[in-house]
Amino acid sequence: MVMTLRTLGHDDAPALGGLAAQLATEPRRFGRAALPKPSAGWRARLAHPCRVRAVGAFVDGALVGVGRLVPAGADRAELLVAVTSGHRGRGIGAALVGAALELAAELELGAVVAAVERRNPAAMALCARRQIELRELAPGRVEVILGVSPIRCSA
Repeated sequence: MVMTLRTLGHDDAPALGGLAAQLATEPRRFGRAALPKPSAGWRARLAHPCRVRAVGAFVDGALVGVGRLVPAGADRAELLVAVTSGHRGRGIGAALVGAALELAAELELGAVVAAVERRNPAAMALCARRQIELRELAPGRVEVILGVSPIRCSA
């Protein structure tokens, strides 16, 4: 498998829409974890071509994942990451997080936040590897605050 990462532009809107449509057909969001598939609203934010910056992961020319920065204040962005089920567990999500943080640094953002489910094994493993602290949002949901460069967390 050869994966390439690149910043997405308006010309990639059809591919983003296709990725969102593919995610809608998947029975679960995170592989074996029994979590609901992404909501229609989440998929719409993922595929929306305006007011966001995104990095795409391509395998054999096909868009298989995206890391998207959505404005969440003057110097913050929310990070949305999605990888198709057939390509999970190969480090694509972690690569997208890293590339999105590089993009955030270029945009001079102060922080990137992401709300994740504690039952999301990939996200929890990434937080553990990078020693990221988590802040409870609600039972089973945590907020991850990623400093842009270097990666760090403030609670």
